[in-house]
Amino acid sequence: METVCDEDTYVGHLNVGAAGSNNDLNVLNSSPLYHAIVAGMWPPRTISFTVNERTRTMPCYLADGIYPAYPFFATPYPRSDSRKKRTYNRLQEALRKDVERLYAILTSRFNVLMRPARFTTVEKATQGRASDNDHAQHHGAARQARARRSPPRGCRVHR
Repeated sequence: METVCDEDTYVGHLNVGAAGSNNDLNVLNSSPLYHAIVAGMWPPRTISFTVNERTRTMPCYLADGIYPAYPFFATPYPRSDSRKKRTYNRLQEALRKDVERLYAILTSRFNVLMRPARFTTVEKATQGRASDNDHAQHHGAARQARARRSPPRGCRVHR
């Protein structure tokens, strides 16, 4: 499962493949988000954000060390031999726990993620996914939670 979410578990992207048949790199290679980023179609260059007084246009996506070295993947340092690297790895792990929390929420609320449907043909697998419905239901709940919060300190989104 490939997911883009924030600390409120607000889902921006959800890609679910066939259960048991995909490892991390196979999911990446079949991801429409990944292909759009590599082709330069995503994100739109009109959206920028500021972090630590630096304006950026390319978002970073948290990833394990197994993924290729692209500038949009924020992977942990394999050797954290300095205080700065150890701090980065600790904070990156804390952020990745938000995604793990989202998986726990989705599997507890929507049983279909624990017992995915088995499809007999590729056409049936691509027609309508139950995960799309789960994503829409969770999206509404996360949007309500987000509306009650203010944006994090030091982070501004410009449109």
